[in-house]
Amino acid sequence: MTVAERISFREVKAALLDKLDGLVSELFPDGDYDSKSKRKYWLATNPSRNDTKPGSFWIYMSGPKQGGYCDSASGQKGDVFGLIQLKRGGSILDAKIWGQWWCGLDPNEPPEQREQRAIAADQRKRQAIAEAAAQLDRDRRTAHAIWLHGIPLALKGGVRNPAAALAFAYFEKRGIDLDKLPRLPGVTRLLLDQRHVESGQTFAALGSCIIGADHKFMALHRVFITDQAEKIDLWTTVNTPDGPKQKQLPVRKSWPDYLGGFIPVWDGGTNMSARKQAATGELTPAIACEGIEDGFAAAIGNQDHRVRAACSLGNLHNMPLFACDDRLIVWRDNDWGKPQAERQLQAACKELAERGRDTGTEVFLASSYLGKDANDLMKGK
Repeated sequence: MTVAERISFREVKAALLDKLDGLVSELFPDGDYDSKSKRKYWLATNPSRNDTKPGSFWIYMSGPKQGGYCDSASGQKGDVFGLIQLKRGGSILDAKIWGQWWCGLDPNEPPEQREQRAIAADQRKRQAIAEAAAQLDRDRRTAHAIWLHGIPLALKGGVRNPAAALAFAYFEKRGIDLDKLPRLPGVTRLLLDQRHVESGQTFAALGSCIIGADHKFMALHRVFITDQAEKIDLWTTVNTPDGPKQKQLPVRKSWPDYLGGFIPVWDGGTNMSARKQAATGELTPAIACEGIEDGFAAAIGNQDHRVRAACSLGNLHNMPLFACDDRLIVWRDNDWGKPQAERQLQAACKELAERGRDTGTEVFLASSYLGKDANDLMKGK
């Protein structure tokens, strides 16, 4: 019997997860914790592709996916052994042997002691998962409260809310006249005095609800804007192997986790949720896009279509389909044309099409012939 066979994969995995902080620090030294998530993720560059800056490659440091990774740019994902393979190459057995060595596991240790250690590690993991779930619930309640305290776009009776003038100015600068819709959308509100974590500054923001397949609140999507109704434009200096470089700070933020969620931008004039319509047997075509600007532009031009915003290309393949969707048009951004983004887009459409067989939903791709997205098409540039 070889050393590799004496200690099980389960035991090695438990030991690796027990020392995950040290593992990711050693394997991915260019990374760091994502500060806004309370040490939930480790952000680094992906060594398997030409990745120049952390941001799209995530390592889960807690919760049910602890030790796993996900790259929203390439679509790659895996568990802690896959993480080791990603960095060191080789087979999964090679990763297990290296992980066993790295953890200092002794193949001659009595099986009873190894089992007790594995049980203790499993209990710690279960506790961590429970704590992460409780924290996620608290975060979602907080995010929902922020949205509820925002300024609605419409007053009772459906007329424009003058207190939300900054939001209307932002959309109008982008060629989006929300008055062209039969009613003003309720999913987006104007939020005041929102802290932008990366800069430490306070701005107004457009806040939109992200919901799940069950139509329960999942997260808050924010677009930070200035008093002049423009997107914020902030930069910082980061150190790279090639020297200091300028990096733009994020304009859009979604919090907390929203995997599989979407912004219900427009209901296709049905005045009901997709979940409720699915129970009636009636059908409505749907459009999927990335952000709220594209979403409202698509809704104005296709008022008989449901419109959903995925918030990111990486989340597109996770979006739910409903029995009321007779077809889904994926509105692609033309700046998704980079090879890795294109592969991710095609993979997402393939997965949506496969799931569409269960709901009777055909999936199509569409793009703007002008500019990079639906919003540019509406602006005419």
